[in-house]
Amino acid sequence: MLKILLQSKIVVSVVLISLIILSTLFIYIPKVTEHNTIETVVRNSQNTVAQIKLTRAYYVNSVVGDVKKYATNLRFDYDHQGVNGKLPFPTTTIHDLSKIFSDNTGVKFQFYSNYPFEPKKDRVLTASQKEALKYIQKDKDGLWIKRDTIDGKDVLRVAVADYMTEQACVDCHNNHKDKTWMQGHWKLGDKRGVLEVITFLDKDLAANNEMRNKILIFIAGALLVLIVYYSIMLIKRENELLSANDFLDAKVKDEVSKNMQKEKQLIDQNRMAVMGEMMRAIIHQWKQPLNGISISNSTIDLHIDMDDFDKDLLKKQTQSIENQIKYMGTTLEDFRDFFKVQEKSKFKLDDCVAEVLKLIGKVYEIQNIIVETDFTNNIFIDGYKNEFNQVLINIFNNARDAIEDNKSEIRTIFVKTFAQKDSVIITITDCAGGIPLDVMDKIFEPYVTTKGHYGTGIGLDMSKTIIEKIGGKISVKNVTTKIDNISYKGAQFIITLPLQ
Repeated sequence: MLKILLQSKIVVSVVLISLIILSTLFIYIPKVTEHNTIETVVRNSQNTVAQIKLTRAYYVNSVVGDVKKYATNLRFDYDHQGVNGKLPFPTTTIHDLSKIFSDNTGVKFQFYSNYPFEPKKDRVLTASQKEALKYIQKDKDGLWIKRDTIDGKDVLRVAVADYMTEQACVDCHNNHKDKTWMQGHWKLGDKRGVLEVITFLDKDLAANNEMRNKILIFIAGALLVLIVYYSIMLIKRENELLSANDFLDAKVKDEVSKNMQKEKQLIDQNRMAVMGEMMRAIIHQWKQPLNGISISNSTIDLHIDMDDFDKDLLKKQTQSIENQIKYMGTTLEDFRDFFKVQEKSKFKLDDCVAEVLKLIGKVYEIQNIIVETDFTNNIFIDGYKNEFNQVLINIFNNARDAIEDNKSEIRTIFVKTFAQKDSVIITITDCAGGIPLDVMDKIFEPYVTTKGHYGTGIGLDMSKTIIEKIGGKISVKNVTTKIDNISYKGAQFIITLPLQ
């Protein structure tokens, strides 16, 4: 089974796509979860700072105010730990709370500014603290976020601006004896410093990676089950299709063979019909030379009966007989060449038309039908010359038969060749009334004819097959030709072939 799965192109494609999906998720999930973790840490840090500020505000409004009113024996000091009668400043309270939170939550809190009181004026700020203070002074939201490393651990630093929100704070900072700034420096809304929360990310990121691995293991397992199931189904279906394709292939080959046989039969039938025309043409071609031979032979017999052996006269008559026989031989050779099977080759279109007219022109002359040509020189096509000649004979004979059947006043067939872009076009036009509209759309179908009981209906179908075999197309339409200011309706066949 595994070997079959590995040999299946569909299964291999599904496996590759699954690997791509898993690889993408392997990279994408940590990024998404890390981004969400950072956003969560930032929100939690802001909430924590907000809680600390609320605690300070409560201390200022509810404790400091009451102490000043009702417990004047108490005073506020930095050094308040274990000292009777001393309470911490609001700022000191924040420092103390930050230390308590840092010691008990694993999250570090820092409270610092560029304006320390006298007891802390010698404190040296770190580079990150300076960066946070500088950034927050310019930032309208008063928020600074930085990814950093502390003690080899990944942390997120979130510093939130500490504003002067209470008038009591402004008054205290402007009037305190330990201030290190000018009198009246502060006002409501000023940024006093920052409250920074430092959160270690290692545990969260490790949890994210663990979650990613669990998700990927689950997805990989699900995909594996689906791949195996659908692969088996696909292989089964593929085998069914292959069997069906083999059956269809055999049927197509059989039908192609039948069509080729049918096409061959049609070609042979058409060739026999054309051969009849050729025999008719040969008879007309040979009538004159046979008459000449008969006359020469009678002349020789006459001189024999008269016992008049004029050597020069006898030689002249035998030479005439020899010339007539040569002409007949040449004619026969031309017709024999027409029926030869030829390889595909390039040939000159105008010469091809001229050869056909040479073969059948005598019959047309006897029937008082004229073929008028308008050639464009040096046009070459690539195809089977004798088959193309067969197409021309079919169309010429159709035009001749239409002229005869309809007793057409204009007994001329117009042939024109010309090049147009990458194509060569030959038109064959008559003035014999045109093709009935009910037959026009199916004129190239087998056994469709306009000649009544004596038509076979295979000529134009065979012509279409031959033309399409060499990359061309054939069509027909009814046209009007003006001769001596009189319009005559007739059929026009258009053959379009690739220009060589």
